Amino acid sequence: MNLRPQSATNERPETDQKKISIVIAASGGGRSLLNFIENHPHIKVAGVIVSKVDCGAHKIAAQHNLPTMQYTGGQELLNKEKLSQWLQIQKPDLICLAGYLKLFPILKEWQNKILNIHPSLLPKFGGKGMYGSRVHRKVIEQQEPQSGASVHVVTDEYDKGP
Repeated sequence: MNLRPQSATNERPETDQKKISIVIAASGGGRSLLNFIENHPHIKVAGVIVSKVDCGAHKIAAQHNLPTMQYTGGQELLNKEKLSQWLQIQKPDLICLAGYLKLFPILKEWQNKILNIHPSLLPKFGGKGMYGSRVHRKVIEQQEPQSGASVHVVTDEYDKGP
């Protein structure tokens, strides 16, 4: 039994902790999206960007009543403006690419706030076309002694950010 007064501890009740608000961008089944929703109580998923509406991530977003936007990539100014406006409405702290397969634009107001989760230890097995099971097959084919994931800041080149 803890007899110390609440103020004597460094713990704060979970309800007092500010959740980090993120928008997830995904193109596939949405496993990472579901992981963020179900297993990270300190994170609030504020919305989901999908590259196609028939992907699993879009279905998961609908099941959880999350706002979604379809962004198919490309650097056209009109598409980037629509994306920027949608993000301003959602007000995330970060944008997280979790299996998003298109080149994501670096929007001025989100510079250094866009992260990518990549399924290899970069710089190995990165770049266009290197995603999901393709990465894992290459790791096995190359008989790499280690495997893992990388989280990096998104730049205008696939998997090159710090």
